[in-house]
Amino acid sequence: MRPSDEKKMRGFTLLEVLVSLAILAVVYGVILQIIGGSARQAARAGDYRSALLIAESQLELAAAARDIDALPRQGTAAGKYDWAIDFEPTSAYEPVGIRSLYTPVITRVRVEWGDTHSARHRIELATVRLQGMLR
Repeated sequence: MRPSDEKKMRGFTLLEVLVSLAILAVVYGVILQIIGGSARQAARAGDYRSALLIAESQLELAAAARDIDALPRQGTAAGKYDWAIDFEPTSAYEPVGIRSLYTPVITRVRVEWGDTHSARHRIELATVRLQGMLR
């Protein structure tokens, strides 16, 4: 028998192994970027959810207050979220031709967060409530 007739055992060449490792490294890098981006998006969504809860809480506090002038107009929550609340009496929502003891007041709450190294994020909620003011 000739040696060429024997069953040939063939393995991978060094070049094939290096190419496959390079492809594997690129795929691994892409997967890590996707996972990292998902984690950043989840953290950002959590920040927006927290800011929304703070804004809603301030709106509810203003709605429950007997005297809005006694409420704080700004503050910081959780050491990260800066909030401010404004009250603006308006005639846009007053009933026409009816004298009322209540004045429509637009209540706006703004919540901002972020550090000095990144962009500041902001949400704003507003509602109209009747405030008991004699006119």
